Amino acid sequence: MTPEGLLAEPSPPVTAVCCVCGRITTAPVEARPGALACPEHILDAHTGRVPVSLSTPVRTPRIHA
Repeated sequence: MTPEGLLAEPSPPVTAVCCVCGRITTAPVEARPGALACPEHILDAHTGRVPVSLSTPVRTPRIHA
């Protein structure tokens, strides 16, 4: 390497948004064309499934007076 190469600023890490959980990950994996996922959700992204915790709507109880 040249001295200029050693002194150059490092490039920023690669980031992507997981197609399953929506988090930003620095270790994206392409599960299928155009679908990037974090390592925890590779199988879910590959099969098109969404984790139960994300697919179940959260409902707040209604209190009737």
